[in-house]
Amino acid sequence: MVRAVPGSQLPSPSAGLISSKDAGFPIAYADPGSSSGNTQQGEKSMSAWVMGSRKHQDGTRDVTIQFEHDDQTGRLNGWIRCMGKTFIVEGSWVAEGSVPGRAHSVMALMGSDQKAAPTFIVITGSLDGPGSAPTQIVVNMIHVSCHDDHQLGWGGTLKPFPAQELEAGAGGETAAGAG
Repeated sequence: MVRAVPGSQLPSPSAGLISSKDAGFPIAYADPGSSSGNTQQGEKSMSAWVMGSRKHQDGTRDVTIQFEHDDQTGRLNGWIRCMGKTFIVEGSWVAEGSVPGRAHSVMALMGSDQKAAPTFIVITGSLDGPGSAPTQIVVNMIHVSCHDDHQLGWGGTLKPFPAQELEAGAGGETAAGAG
């Protein structure tokens, strides 16, 4: 099921969800498990991916993401919470079979924690399922700090979970979390 949500009604990143840079148009929010990425006629085709690593017994996750995805261009933007830090990221995604030679759907993003002495992050991944609502993304990430020269990596599988968990704070990540 896909629900159109005006971008201006999305909460801010501090509330757990990204805000739309183009708040004047509706964003199609794909419910986890949905196989449809269609929006109503006349709407810009956008999807929101809310995904995370497996949940620990205490309810936390090592990694959570929320990306806005332009279904027409493959452009991605949003945030990643990984190893206790939040990063604003952008990048792109390409669809399996959309042109000859594309045998897999893949993505790549990069960004930073937006500080004066930033920590940068790079994430790459292979997607399973439709671009409007992937069933899982197998990812590899690394972030590096110009403050202390630490480089930390994480690799694993992200799966959809309800956005309400982000709003309730249950989608949060652990502070250590290298996996």
